[in-house]
Amino acid sequence: MKNQLLNEADNIMQERAKVYGDYRNNLQRAAAIASMINGKHFTSYDVATILMGLKFARIREQKNHQIQVGLLSLLLLVIRLFLGILFLQIMA
Repeated sequence: MKNQLLNEADNIMQERAKVYGDYRNNLQRAAAIASMINGKHFTSYDVATILMGLKFARIREQKNHQIQVGLLSLLLLVIRLFLGILFLQIMA
């Protein structure tokens, strides 16, 4: 069951990338827009964690498979972002 959920979450990310483009670019763009709107600096990691918070809030109201897989795909995204940031810090 765990592997099935991970595969499904990864497939969702791949399908969305075909439609919307690379998640890193989208999160960077969203962070830049949020920074302009709010007057505070936001990172792509900030945006991803806010989206994850929204998914957790939705799960509390309605527990269904689609929301759970969506949350898992965001968790994978945050992990990939974190590992990328960590790698860049190590290499600096």
